[in-house]
Amino acid sequence: MSSPVTEHLFNELIDLYAADAGSLGSYVSGSASYGGMTDESDVDFYVLTSDYRGFLERIHGARRVEVRWRTFDEISLDISRGGPFIYQLMDATILRDPDKKVSELIDDARERYVNFASSQSAVKEVHFRVGEARMKLRSARRSGDGALQAYLCSIYTELVLKAMFVMVDKPVATGTTAWRWIRKTDGVSIQGVGQLEKMLQLSVSEKSAAFDGMLDQLHGVLTAKMKGRG
Repeated sequence: MSSPVTEHLFNELIDLYAADAGSLGSYVSGSASYGGMTDESDVDFYVLTSDYRGFLERIHGARRVEVRWRTFDEISLDISRGGPFIYQLMDATILRDPDKKVSELIDDARERYVNFASSQSAVKEVHFRVGEARMKLRSARRSGDGALQAYLCSIYTELVLKAMFVMVDKPVATGTTAWRWIRKTDGVSIQGVGQLEKMLQLSVSEKSAAFDGMLDQLHGVLTAKMKGRG
């Protein structure tokens, strides 16, 4: 639930950017929507339009606000393709929705999420990348190059999260959205997510060995998934 301060800010943003005839509605995403805002948090404010795209960054009070105008058709197409707007809209809080267009997109996003199935090409691509990552990491471990091992583990964290989403047939999320939603995704072990978080705190040699094991496990699951689809 928004505070009186953020409520005032949201009303101000609607008046400034989303109250004209060209606006189909508006919403906020990120921490401004699902909670966890701090004094340093930005506000992601979206204006739904029929044909206009744009971006504006402003300081309102002491808070940075990023205003994005996006078209209904653009977002609808992204949802149909399993894109990032699925998670963004499922996390969104509607601020203005006179014709229920934002609500329609949220319903579409939820339906797409529930019924999503990773394509064979997506499974094949992430299977290849996980196998390649495993070989590169093992090579770095054999060479004893600690700096390379640390670098590979850092860039493979995102790959591991992507593989988890593909493994359970859910749209791929990135960044903080991935960490938020991987915990809420059916079929993904909370213990597995916790294991990944703990791995990131290990020393380089321990982390490298742990990532090797996790990549090996994911590669095996994805191999079985490919075979199961024929």
